[in-house]
Amino acid sequence: MDMTFEEKVEQATRANRIPSGQGFNFHFFKEIKLRQIKQRTGNVLANAVRGTGIDLEYVAAFADRIKEGRYFFTYEQPVVKPLGFTNEFGEEMYELICGEHRYGGHKGANRLTMFCGVGDFDSEEDEMIFQSNENDEDDEYIKSPRTQDDVIVILDQMVDKGIIDIDDDKSINQRLFRLNQKTNDFPLLR
Repeated sequence: MDMTFEEKVEQATRANRIPSGQGFNFHFFKEIKLRQIKQRTGNVLANAVRGTGIDLEYVAAFADRIKEGRYFFTYEQPVVKPLGFTNEFGEEMYELICGEHRYGGHKGANRLTMFCGVGDFDSEEDEMIFQSNENDEDDEYIKSPRTQDDVIVILDQMVDKGIIDIDDDKSINQRLFRLNQKTNDFPLLR
């Protein structure tokens, strides 16, 4: 945890753990003050792509890992995007795209900064897909995997935003494919 910024970047790069995804444009790593990071939901108990919200046990586990020096930033760096404005201290503000549990863990461990991947997205759909897929259960590092209910939450948001036509199975199937769902689960999820 207490490595230099340069050492963190080197290890993340060497481990090939640079955030990536379709429609995501990675810019750089940055150590960002927690006060510069705005949670999408505005509340630590909610999450835009989780049906049940934030699990406080996972937040506490991250805080413990951070305090004990067992936090592996090489694969646990949250992703943020610039918001295009500054806070009252004149510091650039960022929106937390994924990593709500890790963010809460940093706060719980009384850390002032968090090592993040900074980037932007080609579209709102790409951003939503990225946030949901970040919790893909097939990722060996995920401690709080996405559930089918979570997939439905993101699909519902896409319907509300007009990204998905609820009456078009092909439209839904395209997003289920992008959400890394198994084709035999498509009928149930639709």
